[in-house]
This record gives sequence, C-alpha cells and structure tokens, in this order.
Amino acid sequence: MLALVIDALDQGAWRQLADGFLDLSLPQSWAYGEAKAKGGPWHVERGVFRADERIAGTVQVLLRPLPWGLPGGLAWISRGPLWRQAGDTHPEGVAPLLAALRRHYVDERGYYLRIAPPVAETSFDLDLLPRFAATTSAGWASARIDLTLPVETLRAGLQQKWRNVLNKAERSAMAIECLTPTSGDGHFAAFLDDYRNFLAERRIATTVTPELLRSLAAAAGGTLDLLAAVADGKVLGWALIARCGRTAEYLAGVVSDEGRRQGAGQCLLWQALLAAKTQGCTVFDVGGLDPDLTPEGVRHFKEGLGGLPYRLADEIEALPGGPLGRLIRWRVGRARAAV
Repeated sequence: MLALVIDALDQGAWRQLADGFLDLSLPQSWAYGEAKAKGGPWHVERGVFRADERIAGTVQVLLRPLPWGLPGGLAWISRGPLWRQAGDTHPEGVAPLLAALRRHYVDERGYYLRIAPPVAETSFDLDLLPRFAATTSAGWASARIDLTLPVETLRAGLQQKWRNVLNKAERSAMAIECLTPTSGDGHFAAFLDDYRNFLAERRIATTVTPELLRSLAAAAGGTLDLLAAVADGKVLGWALIARCGRTAEYLAGVVSDEGRRQGAGQCLLWQALLAAKTQGCTVFDVGGLDPDLTPEGVRHFKEGLGGLPYRLADEIEALPGGPLGRLIRWRVGRARAAV
C-alpha cells in the first residue's frame, strides 16, 4: 500500500527529490513554501510517498490551522503532488497519491483538503477519486515554450508584431543586465519599489505580492534571476524569473512608460528565455495566461512569445465531517472566487 510519510526534509534533500519529477513548478518549490510560511499564517509540511522501498512521489502542503486550538483547518496543495517521471504519461497514476493525502489530512487530522492537481484539464477523471468532489475554481492556465528547440526556431515562433518590436529594441542602446537577487540587494529593492508602485497605480490584486517576493528571494538559494533593461543609465523595466527543476517561470515584472515605447518588455522576456536555455532549462513558462482572467494587455504581451497554451484540471476538495469543515469550505470558496 502507498504510504505518505511527512518528513522534516532540509532544502538540499527536498530539491534533490522534487527536481526528479517532471511537473515541478514554483508552488511546489522549497523557496515558495518557506516564503509562504514566513510571510503569513501558513505552516508548511513536506511529504514523501513510498511504495515499499520505492519513492512514488513528493508533496508540499500549506496548512492553515484553526485558531484557539481547534482541530483541523485548511490543507492547500497547489500544483501537487508530484509523481510523474520520465516515461509516465497516464494521469491515473496520481490517484493513489491523492487518496493517501485524503486519508492523512482529512480522515486522520480533520483538515479540509483543497488540491489544484498538476494534471491536464482534458485528461483528469474525477470518477477515479472516491470522496473527492469538484469545485468551481478553474485550474491554472498558462503557456509553455520548448527550450530544447534551436534558438533560430524559437525566434521564428515569436508573433510577427512582437518580433518586430524586439528587433527594433535590439538595435537601440538598451542593455539587459542579469542579476541574482537577494533580500538585501539594492537592485532587488529598487525592483520591489517599482513593482509595488505598479500594482498600486493599476489597482491590481495579486497573490504575488512584494512581501512574498522578498521572502522568496531570501529562501531561493540562487534559483531566481532578476533582469533589468537599462538605457542611458536609467532602468526601463524589470523581469523576475524563477527556476524550478527543468522549468523557468516568469514570476513578476514591471516596465515604465518609456520602456514600453522602447520595447523593454520584449527584450527582457526574450533574454530571460535565452538565459534559461543556457542554464539547462527545457521549458519556459510565461507564468499565467488565462483567456478569462489575465488582463488583455498582459495577455497579448505574453502571447507574443508563441508558447503552447495549457490548462490544468479544476481544483478538487475533500471534507471532514462536522460543521467546521463546511465553514472552512465556504470561506475558502469565497477567497478562491476573488483571485
């Protein structure tokens, strides 16, 4: 029988395990778990699924216990558990892992369990998961670029107008600087200030807050890249990229009005893609591209990279007995609807 073992893994052990799975993404990275635990009411747990002596998967769980010593709370798993390795193509393989999570968190500990599984929307069969139910929260949507392709092929895959802006920007005096951010770095502090002002001016509500990014940089251990577009000694824009296993993911960015006129955004994203390829990544994820939720301007900009769109399965849930589980479910549903 498959067993879930909650383990106090250190950063090196977790990265060694998680990097071996194909669907590793930012929410299942060590740095993300540490950032969430440091910056809010969350606790983080990491587990290993064992089938006899074989490791069948890993999972990072964010826990929000109930106050006043009450039992249970929310157990939230975003784009996990990880189980798919080279050669695994059948989404049914995740079903035993989800069942083990339900036994541990719902049956044994009384948590309301909410999972956004890393399974393609069109291939997920909820009938394989007794005692799980669908929610109204759609799965994560984005687009991927295959970095194993030659640079010439990647360039040809850019949308024409996007490529034209990039060509013009590359002929200018603009330079792209690639930095490794830390929480005390002056460049990173400047980026956070610009990003905070951008969110306030546009009245953008996001879970990717400046506070989360600061905590993420402190725990990232060299897996974040900060790119700056500079012309005449002035920063025209920033792009923050997270590397998780084989995937590089666009995390956050901001470009000034002058930067937009000069094509700084296109230069930043193209150079980020090339840097990820050089660093050995095989996939570049544009970091969210939802036809219904992504603002129109951001959506058109990200579509310019010519990535292959994808959507993951809707979030699923499992409830403990009693009124507290239903109350938590109601509050989580309201919060997820506002994202």
